[in-house]
Amino acid sequence: MEILFYLIIDVIIIYLIIKFFKWLFKDRSFPYELQKIRYNNKNKHACKCYMEGLNSGEQKVADLLAAELSYTDYFLFNNIIINSKNNGSTQIDHIIVSKFGIFVLESKDLKGWIFGSKNQSTWTQSMPGAIKYKFQNPIHQNYGHLMALKDLMPFAKDNFYNIVVFTGEAEIKTESIENVIYLNKLIEYIKKYNQEKLNENEVQFAIGKLSYACQTINITVEEHIANIYANKNIANTTQNNNRQSFGSYYKPVLRTQGSFRR
Repeated sequence: MEILFYLIIDVIIIYLIIKFFKWLFKDRSFPYELQKIRYNNKNKHACKCYMEGLNSGEQKVADLLAAELSYTDYFLFNNIIINSKNNGSTQIDHIIVSKFGIFVLESKDLKGWIFGSKNQSTWTQSMPGAIKYKFQNPIHQNYGHLMALKDLMPFAKDNFYNIVVFTGEAEIKTESIENVIYLNKLIEYIKKYNQEKLNENEVQFAIGKLSYACQTINITVEEHIANIYANKNIANTTQNNNRQSFGSYYKPVLRTQGSFRR
């Protein structure tokens, strides 16, 4: 019995010694390297036109994309206004150009419960105290953005992805929709598209088109809103929807900045 006791003690001591040496000599460079990669990504992505004029929710998305997506493979554009056949102009929260396709993101910084299906024209934000707000289905809203980009970049064909990302404390209470996700799932969702869809020339052409639009299209937010109201279909929609819903433009009640968007 005494021999067994000392044998157990010896085994425990050997185990602790092995654990100690593993801890002592383990590779400590990975966290530093990961931090360095994120730093480089963010600084490379943070170009003029691409990181300015964002609200708090959009900033969260932009920061995450800039930190986690390689600057050699993904090219980011945020808060960009381009010409649109339907409304005269359209304002897009985030665009990611890559050889894997072009990702078009609509971000919603909301609280409360969110109810809505893929095909419903309007969704509902439910707040404590039975307070409810109607807003346009963000999938449909972002589809309009996507179509404007297809007009601008027909060479990209159908290699566009419509993504809606919720950045606030909102909880989606209805059946899940594949391309409607929370912020913490965004990078994983984007990276699941790993098949090359665009060649190098097409990627460069897309970047050039958006860079040119970013620098040369002088449409102010106020002019963009005027374009929306000038559209007859949007004007008709505003007569039937909640006063917080403006057709292709929705101004969340809890938005941190007061500027009109879309």
